[in-house]
Amino acid sequence: MTKQQLHQFTEGTTREVPMPDGTTRMVTMSADMWEEAHFIKVMDGITLLDVSGYALEEMELQGLDWDAAFQCIVAYFTNRWTP
Repeated sequence: MTKQQLHQFTEGTTREVPMPDGTTRMVTMSADMWEEAHFIKVMDGITLLDVSGYALEEMELQGLDWDAAFQCIVAYFTNRWTP
């Protein structure tokens, strides 16, 4: 893997995600985490809207910022597929 490929893979990508109240919000994650978000949608039917709702709860429960809470939820659902 070249330095450029590594940088692209680990650099955060910001995208708009839907929120439960009908608005959208920006979230930044690595390319790997966005692939994981797609994986849980395909495997479990968990949408970005679902993840947003859980992330809002996680922010309150754990005192995390938005991006960290969103990534935490994606990681949680992804890890259910890990033996």
